[in-house]
Amino acid sequence: MGDVNRLLRLCELETGQKPQSSTDPAYSAWLKTKRPFARDEIVGSYMLKLGELCGGYLVRFNGDGTVTERYMFDPGKTWTCQWTLDEAGVIHLSCPGENERKQPVRCNLDIVASPVGAIHAGCENTDEADNPVIEHFKVFFLGPTASLPGVSETTTGAA
Repeated sequence: MGDVNRLLRLCELETGQKPQSSTDPAYSAWLKTKRPFARDEIVGSYMLKLGELCGGYLVRFNGDGTVTERYMFDPGKTWTCQWTLDEAGVIHLSCPGENERKQPVRCNLDIVASPVGAIHAGCENTDEADNPVIEHFKVFFLGPTASLPGVSETTTGAA
């Protein structure tokens, strides 16, 4: 199930309790407040990711395990990410990141589903050894259609 450090951090952010491990009772109780995502609800759908540090992104989940991602405020710029859905129904999203360094970096986001509604949550970190930051995201489920100025696609055909 996702990266335990990202999920432990998300538990801490949502509950105010800092679980020590995935066997911590506080973590187990928090996890029971979530529901699993289903592949059918994800494939062909759009989500809006809003990070507390890095801004907003529109993502479209494709049936082949890829995601088309774009900046909300520069929608002409797109890139491809990969996604998986683990056995617990947690979405794992891995995207190329931008930074001031010359070496490529991967940003990895785990998203857990709220039991009701369209606003979910996740935490992201990078594969940089010297970057301990785990960023908090709110993820808004938009469904199979999205309208964003500057974006020609508004529906998906990926199933």
